[in-house]
Amino acid sequence: MGLSRAALMVRGAPKESMVTLAKNLGLLGPGAAMVREVSDQSEIGEDDYGVCSIGGWGMLFSSSRPYLENELTEALSDISCEHDVFFWLTQSTVAALWFEYHEKGKLRRKWVEAESEVHVNEGSPLAQEPPGLFSGARDEEGIRDEWRVLELADEITGVSVASVFETPFDVYASGL
Repeated sequence: MGLSRAALMVRGAPKESMVTLAKNLGLLGPGAAMVREVSDQSEIGEDDYGVCSIGGWGMLFSSSRPYLENELTEALSDISCEHDVFFWLTQSTVAALWFEYHEKGKLRRKWVEAESEVHVNEGSPLAQEPPGLFSGARDEEGIRDEWRVLELADEITGVSVASVFETPFDVYASGL
């Protein structure tokens, strides 16, 4: 595992809405402004947020750290009253994998693993999940990795990891 990134994806949200959302969630300071445009996600710094619209979804792309420090599940469910929300996170230091799917104001699925131990397995498996892969069982064989989470994101949103990695982003400094 080597990817320490997170993406908050909101169906149908334009870039401007994603910036407002990040401010409302406390991820960006109230005065945060765009500092530059980058040609792909690798140019988004540890303390920056990349914002784009891709495949019909607004995306806020960043390091995983801010999400490990904030509990956003309830807020994401609130957002999903109007737009579906998919969130994924991978963190290489503790081999963490995390995804959430919110729809119609409700958390449908949340799954969190760190160091091969499942810490949250909430909701019924989504139709797009490979059977049994994101279960409550410990991953002794190491078959779950960041690519499995990114493949699931692709299945749910139709946005492939390759397209995310090649998409230009507007970059905002956190301003916090």
